[in-house]
Amino acid sequence: MTDFTIREATSKDLPAIRTLWLKVDDFHRGLTLKLPRPEAPAKQWSDSFEGALGKTTFLWVAEMGGSIEGFLLARLKRLPAYLGEANVGEIADLYVDKEARGQKVAVSLAETAIEALRGHNVHSIEIQIMAGNHGGLAFWHKQGFHTELTQVRLVVGK
Repeated sequence: MTDFTIREATSKDLPAIRTLWLKVDDFHRGLTLKLPRPEAPAKQWSDSFEGALGKTTFLWVAEMGGSIEGFLLARLKRLPAYLGEANVGEIADLYVDKEARGQKVAVSLAETAIEALRGHNVHSIEIQIMAGNHGGLAFWHKQGFHTELTQVRLVVGK
């Protein structure tokens, strides 16, 4: 078993994390994601939250031997009044590279995020899981999450 460290990411980590995020995006597009793929999606992804890191967006990495082998991105959001105006956590992305799997890296990242979000007094934590990602769904069920919503999409344009 290889030792790993979970730590908060910094802006300096973003290039390595973007490389891993592209693997997540490719995986989702291989399942059921049918949205257009823009140019440089990983850069657009990280640009969308970099200014909020440590405030309403949180990013952790798993390091092994000085290399980033996994990450988890989480956010805080507030529900609208008609849903009770509760603070909710969202786990937006989780990825562990193949070489680091089977060593509880994903579990450690998830536990870190859940504890951090609890510290922000959230009502609950939600995750969207792509249809067909049976392994991801099973993983989150093992962490205590329950299926609540199914989303469907009709693509009407190119």
